[in-house]
Amino acid sequence: MAFATEKERLIRVSEGDQEAFSELYLHYKPLLFRFVIKILKSEELAHDTCQEVFIKIWEEPSKLVEIHSFKYYLLTMGKNHSLNLLHKISTEERSLSQLVKHISEQRNEAEDQIQSAEYQKFIQSHLASLPPQSRQVFQLCRQQGLSYGEAARILGLSAHSIKKHMVKSMRIFKVAMERELGITISFCLSVVFRFAVFS
Repeated sequence: MAFATEKERLIRVSEGDQEAFSELYLHYKPLLFRFVIKILKSEELAHDTCQEVFIKIWEEPSKLVEIHSFKYYLLTMGKNHSLNLLHKISTEERSLSQLVKHISEQRNEAEDQIQSAEYQKFIQSHLASLPPQSRQVFQLCRQQGLSYGEAARILGLSAHSIKKHMVKSMRIFKVAMERELGITISFCLSVVFRFAVFS
């Protein structure tokens, strides 16, 4: 397309000549497509970008009469539009990722809290069935997180006795959990201790 012809065509497009616009589109669309696809790396996005750039040109025809190089003007529009599109896609992906992560965390936390409450109820019911001293040892060592030595000093027992009480109590819980809940005691306690100590 010669300069004079291009200038004439741009003037005609600025005046609303659809035939001139179609000629402009058919002549420059392949060039714009080859340019933007290098940025977008997607044929679908490149085609959409070409359409949107030319639509913008058609909607703002007054600018055409001031253009000295339509090719430069077109490629600049294509570059800006492509970069804006990539930024928008990146932002949307991050937002979606954060939303999914937030929903997942909220869901898992809610599920774990329900699960934790069920396990605590189970433990409390079996804790009540322990002999008084074994129950007291369990509460000190598991609820309050005391060491065997600290519990021994409070109860006036030896650390060895505290350990025997704990071993006996944990064995009772282990058998009950595996039989009634189908889970290991270590798994249950890991869930329970994440949210609360026993009341």
